[in-house]
Amino acid sequence: MTDRSKLSDGLRRSENEGMGLGFFKTIYPLAKAGTSFFTTQSQYRSLVSGSALASSLGNLSCDARASQAPQILCFLNSAAFFDSKKGQLLGNINIPGFSRSGIDANTLLGPLASFDVNAACDSPTLQPCHPKVLSTFQVLVDTFRNASLYPINAGISKNKGVALGRYPEDVYYAGNPWYLITLGAAELLYDAVAQWERPGFVAVDSTSLPFFKTIYPLARAGTTYRAWPGVLNGLSPFSTILAAVTDYADSFVSVVQRYTPESGSLAEQFLKTPPFSPTSADNLTWSFASFLSMTHRRNRQFPTSWVPSTLSVVPSICEATSYKGSYAPATSAGAPNLTVTCQSTILFQVNASTYYGENIYLTGNSSDLGNWDLGQAIPMQSSNYTSERPLWFAKVPLTAGESVGYAFVREQDCGQGWIWETESVTEKNRTVEVPGCVEGEEETVRGVTDDAFRGKGGSSGGC
Repeated sequence: MTDRSKLSDGLRRSENEGMGLGFFKTIYPLAKAGTSFFTTQSQYRSLVSGSALASSLGNLSCDARASQAPQILCFLNSAAFFDSKKGQLLGNINIPGFSRSGIDANTLLGPLASFDVNAACDSPTLQPCHPKVLSTFQVLVDTFRNASLYPINAGISKNKGVALGRYPEDVYYAGNPWYLITLGAAELLYDAVAQWERPGFVAVDSTSLPFFKTIYPLARAGTTYRAWPGVLNGLSPFSTILAAVTDYADSFVSVVQRYTPESGSLAEQFLKTPPFSPTSADNLTWSFASFLSMTHRRNRQFPTSWVPSTLSVVPSICEATSYKGSYAPATSAGAPNLTVTCQSTILFQVNASTYYGENIYLTGNSSDLGNWDLGQAIPMQSSNYTSERPLWFAKVPLTAGESVGYAFVREQDCGQGWIWETESVTEKNRTVEVPGCVEGEEETVRGVTDDAFRGKGGSSGGC
């Protein structure tokens, strides 16, 4: 085996088995980022594709895919990610103090990354032609069609493409349109057309109806439009719908064409206000890549299918499970021989009466607890909170055998300041001795604290 193949084998093994390690805790160290739709959808595809790769390489465990993938798919299809009243998938959830609408282009990019031309439109993998994806697509487009938000889109008719940004509340570089997102809209529509052509029908339901009404006003919920035989198909509603969606896709490409400089350079963004010129990062790789992938789909060039033909039934109940992979660094190819830190889980508990909108966080002097940095503090849960016992808790894996200092902090509402416990951080007013770990029982609680918040509580800001 060559050095390169040794390194590749080590990387493949680590990456494949490292997937799915407690997907509900995906952004756990970055708790304030919450849970991303795009990340969750991409994780499922990664595990399925990783399992196929493992099988092709031989003697690699597929346990991670077998045990974790169905639960990720369950989470992806849960009510947590879909607002049925607004007809939209939510870009991010589980964020303390989250005040955004949930309208987010990551719900467009996720289906692109998970596209399989042979997958059914009702597949739980949430393909581009899925009713929830189409409905969300239209919500996203109509949001940015608003000229008060995006002056660049003023006067564009409802069945034509517009310049798209990340999310309406975006402030990065003033929240302008992105080339890759606008091109991604076209790509998603080309994908959907291909997925309808394969079986020869388009099914419209109450969820997808707003999308279809945009490009085919005669669309009716509960109707399946099928291809007609032979030359008659060109006159069918099915053919009319596919042509209208293709034109819709082309109109998004035209938007990018209109605001691309003569040099052909594709920056990250272009201004939403005059002069509508490129801005932010120059020559963004993803912008060029999105143009290429859009072009491939328009030219009917599709990636290899990945959705399992025997896709298992989505679990009826989602469980926050995890899998610990085995890691083997490719030392013979020059990789460092790193060791995995042994950890034991501690259950932190604190009685802290709070008002609605106030949250309790845990921080401490170890990297696992954020090193006293509130930006890395761990949000505690209140699901067992009662008036008799206002309990907040968090299960945290810590390095075994260490003495760890910790404290609790109140996050108030309305942008008010944090409230630390009475004792100062530098005094490390609380400590916990982390017991030794037991192989295979890293998630078993091996230590418990039972505290009460020291100091006064906060008060609502009334926002």
